[in-house]
Amino acid sequence: MIRVNSMRLQNIVNNYMEILSDLDEDSKLYSSMKETDKYFKQVSNSFRNNMKELYTVFEDYIAFSLSTVGVAVTDNRLRDYILNAYKLKIIPEDFYEFYNKTLNIRNTFAHQYKKPTTKELVKLYKDNRDILKNFENFINDRLKIHIKNNRKDLLSLYDE
Repeated sequence: MIRVNSMRLQNIVNNYMEILSDLDEDSKLYSSMKETDKYFKQVSNSFRNNMKELYTVFEDYIAFSLSTVGVAVTDNRLRDYILNAYKLKIIPEDFYEFYNKTLNIRNTFAHQYKKPTTKELVKLYKDNRDILKNFENFINDRLKIHIKNNRKDLLSLYDE
């Protein structure tokens, strides 16, 4: 179980890092293109899909992290889980504020709405890039601690 948890957290971190990289690339392309450019629509759709995936990874991380401290994720409101994650120091304050403030965007993706526009999403992403990058560092550090602590747990099994 310990190994599976470490692998699951590693997968979440890897997905997050890949999505941030894709968002960086897509936002630069989007900003350099005109609506009349041949691949504008594909770049726009790619950016939107990556933003949707970003919010999916946020949820995966919070659900995983809360489950590791014994908080069952059921049908409660996502805002309640975000607040619990913040109180338990599973997410940092700046990320908590960003995620809580932008949760409605996640809901638009869940219901397949076309709003906000891609232009608004790119602006949101660029304006909050530092918070998202800091969150990447935060979850990377948590992964390292998780792996280190699990190795200690595994080694202690052999001491008995």
